[in-house]
This record gives sequence, structure tokens and C-alpha cells, in this order.
Amino acid sequence: MIGVEGSGLMHGILPLSPGGGLLVLQPPNRFSAIFKDLTDRDGQRFGFVVGLPKEEDFWIDPDEVERTLDLFAA
Repeated sequence: MIGVEGSGLMHGILPLSPGGGLLVLQPPNRFSAIFKDLTDRDGQRFGFVVGLPKEEDFWIDPDEVERTLDLFAA
């Protein structure tokens, strides 16, 4: 599962099977790894990509997402 950091990720983690994975797209101005504890407990993989500031929002490099997903398969 891939999603932007926030409480909405819980809706994807709850049905995620053991062996599944969560990739969090993290805004550059805050960091939270609360989902790491949940994925560890449930035998799932966890990763994150920190975005780059862009005006009043942020931008995620798709190549970095691909490289991080490759680590899930390793």
C-alpha cells in the first residue's frame, strides 16, 4: 500500500496481510513513523520517501518511490 502520511493510512493497514508492505509518502516539514510499530507487529514491510518542498505543498520523486519499492522485493 502507498499513501501520504496521515490517519487515512489506517484504512489500508487494517486489511493488509502479513508479508504486505506500506510505503509512506512523507511531507518534508514533518515526520511520523507511528505506522512502523504496526507493520512490525503484523509482519509487514515498512518504508518511506520524504518529499521535497514545492511552493506550499511538496513533491515526491517517482524514481525514489521506484527505488524504495525495489527494496521491498529484496
